[in-house]
Amino acid sequence: MSAKVRASSLSQVFVVALSSGVAMGLPAHDVEAAPFESGVTCIDIGSRWSFPNVEKLRLRQVVAEAFRSPTGRLSLNTARKAGTPLCYDKALQEPTPCGSKLTGQLWGDKLRLNADTELVSQAKTAVHEARHKYQFQRGISWSKTDGNYREADRIAVYSAMEADSRVISILFAWEMEQAGRPEHLQELKNQPWYAHMVEAFEESLSRKPGDILEASRAAFLTFRSIPDLAKDYDHQVASWIEKYPFEAFEPEMPADVLMTHGQMQALGNLGRYGNYMTPDVMAYIAGLADQDAFDNLMAARVEERKDRGLGESAPVCP
Repeated sequence: MSAKVRASSLSQVFVVALSSGVAMGLPAHDVEAAPFESGVTCIDIGSRWSFPNVEKLRLRQVVAEAFRSPTGRLSLNTARKAGTPLCYDKALQEPTPCGSKLTGQLWGDKLRLNADTELVSQAKTAVHEARHKYQFQRGISWSKTDGNYREADRIAVYSAMEADSRVISILFAWEMEQAGRPEHLQELKNQPWYAHMVEAFEESLSRKPGDILEASRAAFLTFRSIPDLAKDYDHQVASWIEKYPFEAFEPEMPADVLMTHGQMQALGNLGRYGNYMTPDVMAYIAGLADQDAFDNLMAARVEERKDRGLGESAPVCP
């Protein structure tokens, strides 16, 4: 008898048709962290106290910078209201297996930043990771462990979560540009894994000036248009399944719903601008859930490990 929770009705199967951020690493899990962590310095986002600690003063500057934008304020207020602190984490200064360093992540219910990056990057990262907090609060997560979920659905939801958080980052940077701070948008244009989304956003606005929802949809739909970027996120899901094999989909059992229609609607909420989630975007998300493609990916990873004579797959680096 499987320990997994099952849906009570086959009618619930695959509503998901309808998870940089954590760049170069598995995304955050919304779990509790220990009260104290060595190498981690945090502030309460909602506090107005001044701090004698230099790192805390810098974190306060990050909050002030993010709050200059309505979208930045909206995103960080989600974390503030939830009591999620903003932190510098020295662990992020260590290189990943690919040799790069994370700019930030949401983990252990903390918004964690790399203190070695510039203020512009930190503000964007804080806004991006706070959006993931918004997603978790609404039950949107690619790595749920309470049911029998198809791995292809996990890829679809993971991609949707990351695309949405990047849309928020782009909207934040665009608002800053409108306020005379172009360095924020330029910073995204200089990043290969953001530039194509920024281009789609700006091209849409040039065709339909002022239509932020259409521009946001255009950016969202181009997230996976770079093959190496899509490959990286697919391999991250595969790596997670290999690490937690008991979460692998059991095809003889009914599939559970990973993301409901209501959760997809919540994903597209842009506050003052409205909601960019349309049937076309939902259909796009559904189209990402290709179980055969995922099974082929897992088989290729097994063969790769055999060829290398090692127990773990080599990291996939964009």
